[in-house]
Amino acid sequence: KINKPGVSPEDAHREKLNKAKAQKAVLREFQRTVRFLRNGEMTYYDNVKLLETVGQHLSLQFPAEQQNDVHEFLTKLLEQLEMELADTVHKGLVKEHFGATTVELKVRQHDGKLNNKKTETTTTYLLSVKVEGIGSLEEGLEKTFAGDIREVDDDEEKDEAGKPVKHKFEYKTKFVEMPTVLAIQLNRFGFDYSRGIGIKHNHRVEFPEELDMTKYTDETSSSSS
Repeated sequence: KINKPGVSPEDAHREKLNKAKAQKAVLREFQRTVRFLRNGEMTYYDNVKLLETVGQHLSLQFPAEQQNDVHEFLTKLLEQLEMELADTVHKGLVKEHFGATTVELKVRQHDGKLNNKKTETTTTYLLSVKVEGIGSLEEGLEKTFAGDIREVDDDEEKDEAGKPVKHKFEYKTKFVEMPTVLAIQLNRFGFDYSRGIGIKHNHRVEFPEELDMTKYTDETSSSSS
């Protein structure tokens, strides 16, 4: 976007941030929406006002009333809400409910020894599950969290020349701290290599009313919930 003459990008961003904090337009409309969905007596909700507000304040790829990428929409919505909450007593609300900590485990395949652990904390976490070839969310989670086998240098074992010996390692990602609200995106898009075109998988994907995520948490890192 083109900034005003004589205004640096940093100042323009600061001005946008201050304006968002002052107006809190998306936050207020989001509050109205959630309150209606929770306490409203009508059987439907007209989301025109919410879409108008979102369209004015989020830099979406397409107009808000059209279909946008789920990941992009949710990420930008939560980022905007976090920005508008920054100067309030609820400034950590988005991270508190949507944030998560994950860990990547690197396990040597031939003896099962844990070689490395790498943790990552995000303010907003969205779990993307590919639906190609699956009939239920549980099947999709099994594939999503399945280990990835890679043959890489083993820093703990070296040959006679002092070079690291290559071994096969299983890389797995698990939760250390689960988000209070786990947002799951059903990724229905794929690619047909035989025809060279993108495709969408529109088949039915079943999911339970209660989802057990304990098998996808790492109890050795911290108490996951």
